[in-house]
Amino acid sequence: NFHRRCHQHSKSVALVKGTILGGQPRSTYAGLMTERHFNWLADLAIVAAVMVIAVIVLSPSGSIWAGGSVGRHLSSQETWIVHGVLFVGLGFLVAVRLTAADRTTATYAKLTLALVLLALLGGLAESAQLEIASRSASYGDWAADTIGAAFGLWLGAISARPLMLRITRNSIAAS
Repeated sequence: NFHRRCHQHSKSVALVKGTILGGQPRSTYAGLMTERHFNWLADLAIVAAVMVIAVIVLSPSGSIWAGGSVGRHLSSQETWIVHGVLFVGLGFLVAVRLTAADRTTATYAKLTLALVLLALLGGLAESAQLEIASRSASYGDWAADTIGAAFGLWLGAISARPLMLRITRNSIAAS
């Protein structure tokens, strides 16, 4: 039992030093996701989420893409919900990716920086709406973006650690 634990420890040390996680040759394992695959999918999901936010937030008011139907405008409460939900999802994805990069829970400094950047993204989206005739910028929408991002970052930070442990275990088991 002691020798088996030592062997497992040496596998995990090798894993952290580069056999699987550090860029050395990796193979695909049936039914197992390596950290490299997870990181790639997380990056792709973040890019897709930003694109979805851009399309929804920058579409003319009343369009299908903006959450309405032709001739119907969303109320301010409905737009706050849409903005909040969009940024909860983005914040969650960013926190999961930060956790994957650290291989542990993301640090408060990184999460704080991510919140500032997501708040800036929300502010940019709101100021870009000034150029769209049927849209208007709103501090309330920006606040919903920021609050949604903060909640998403928190949710992602607390739920990503168990997911990363599972992926690391899968990578170790496959080696």
